[in-house]
Amino acid sequence: MNEKDKWYATYMQVSLEQRYDMMVELLENPPTDDVLITDDIGLPLVDLKADIFREKRFEEGIRLINIVKQNTPNLYTKEAPYLLDSAVEYYLYNNEFDKAKEYLQPFITNPAHGLNMYIPLFNRFLFYGQTNYATYLADSVWEKVMNSDELIGGAELDFVDTIFYQNWQNYYLSRLEGKSDSEIN
Repeated sequence: MNEKDKWYATYMQVSLEQRYDMMVELLENPPTDDVLITDDIGLPLVDLKADIFREKRFEEGIRLINIVKQNTPNLYTKEAPYLLDSAVEYYLYNNEFDKAKEYLQPFITNPAHGLNMYIPLFNRFLFYGQTNYATYLADSVWEKVMNSDELIGGAELDFVDTIFYQNWQNYYLSRLEGKSDSEIN
């Protein structure tokens, strides 16, 4: 059995705390991003992140995500849709909106990668009353999503609808304030 197989065999048999320690040790001293991606460390990494957040060990989960981001940028880019959801949800729940926004940068950069994971996060910004940011996100990504060869036609509609309804809401509120059409942009 080679070293990689021994590591995996041990990893699969130990407690959550030990798996966390093993993964952090591996990520803090990574062989290379390409080796980690080739060895498909992403699946156990994402499963570990989910287990940690399920156990409400939020700070450890955030630390794990940040270690991946800092030490293995290629792995982070590849696994971002599956890693960042918990951090965004955690920070939204705690009304730390600026921190939640930080974790959506990979989505703005490449919205086609993992779009199905990002749309619920986008909708959570609306739920938490972050309409201006949700509109900014929608405006930042809808054309990239529409023009992506990786996605089916119409994938951009959630974003276009948000922009449309926000503009309509702004118009309606301006009319309620007594502004005429010529006074409204």
